[in-house]
Amino acid sequence: ILATFPQYRALERKHGSLIRGMRRSLRDAPPTTAPALVSFAGGVGAMIDALVAQLSGELRLETGVESLTRTADGYTLTLTNGVNLHTTRLILATPAHVSAGLLAEIAPDTATRLGAIRYEGVGSTSLAFRREDVPRNLDAYGVVIPAGRKIDGMQWSSSKWNGRAPHDNVLIRVFFGGPNTRAML
Repeated sequence: ILATFPQYRALERKHGSLIRGMRRSLRDAPPTTAPALVSFAGGVGAMIDALVAQLSGELRLETGVESLTRTADGYTLTLTNGVNLHTTRLILATPAHVSAGLLAEIAPDTATRLGAIRYEGVGSTSLAFRREDVPRNLDAYGVVIPAGRKIDGMQWSSSKWNGRAPHDNVLIRVFFGGPNTRAML
């Protein structure tokens, strides 16, 4: 909960229970007509597709960077397919630990700082069911599971976002591998 929803712990401490804290927060919140949760109709991949459509130049999609070296007038990137690319400017849009590895030789102080950023990995799997086979109406967004179980939580993806599953199906995403379920990864 500290890595994913630290505000829940604060609510629990302030109000004596998470449920009481959530109820108080909802009661005290100003009214709004904006949806609580939003996403892209076609999923997050729609954002990537839109960005790619706006880019020009030579794009190398689905290709990793193996190493990065500084040159007199820029940088050389060695790609996972063995190709070397030269550039005068560079933007790393990778997780901190990946950037740390790439920058270790050319910017060791920055690499050390990036390498110190703590990550909590979580796994997920999606389960699809026929709506008729689900005995209850999933009229919430999901559940957070208490410690001592094999999973950390479940999200009712088809209730949370329209269009995530066909109308006669239910899509449930199960999360595992958090601090209390590391063995499940």
